[in-house]
Amino acid sequence: MAMDESLLQARPAAPPEMERCTSCGARLSEKGYARFPCPMCGARLGRCWRCRKQSIDYRCACGFTGP
Repeated sequence: MAMDESLLQARPAAPPEMERCTSCGARLSEKGYARFPCPMCGARLGRCWRCRKQSIDYRCACGFTGP
C-alpha cells in the first residue's frame, strides 16, 4: 500500500516561547489560553487559563510586567 507523501511532511514547530505559559511554564494546549504581544516591545507572550484566572503576574524579556 503506497503512502501519500504529503501526510509525512511535518508542520513547522511553534517557537518554544509560544508553547509555554509565560508565568508558570505550562503547555498552552488547554482551552482558555491566550497569546498576545507585549505592550512594550511587541514580543509574543502566552498565558495558560489558570494564570489568567488567578491574575498571576507575567514578565517579558524586555522587563514589562503585567497581571
